[in-house]
Amino acid sequence: MAEDRLISIPHSLLINGNFMLLKPMSKIIYLYMLDYSFGSKTTCFPKSEYTQITNCEGFANAIKELCEKGFIEVKDSRKGLPNLYEFSEKWKDIKTIYKSKREKPSNFLNRYQLYTFEKKVSEDK
Repeated sequence: MAEDRLISIPHSLLINGNFMLLKPMSKIIYLYMLDYSFGSKTTCFPKSEYTQITNCEGFANAIKELCEKGFIEVKDSRKGLPNLYEFSEKWKDIKTIYKSKREKPSNFLNRYQLYTFEKKVSEDK
């Protein structure tokens, strides 16, 4: 039976537009890398791990997107050995650019917050 481990995901990451706009596979790879790192700021992520999730091309695309959006940096690219990755917080400083209003996640968050506020007010009466 696999060990149950928990990973800590900051709320600021979950509500960040850059994280929300990541492709689903990039999010999954990022979360697996967080898990594999055991809380360390750097991690390798060997082929034996990522091939359980996706193929080599899918992994390469996810890493490229994560680097471009400021979530990770490739620290050491070693031939024949797994790359060394460092978790970055540059995503906090990158302005989110939405292609359309529909893409903007705050519309959902505002409706959700309004709904919960209205629900709480009606329960208090």
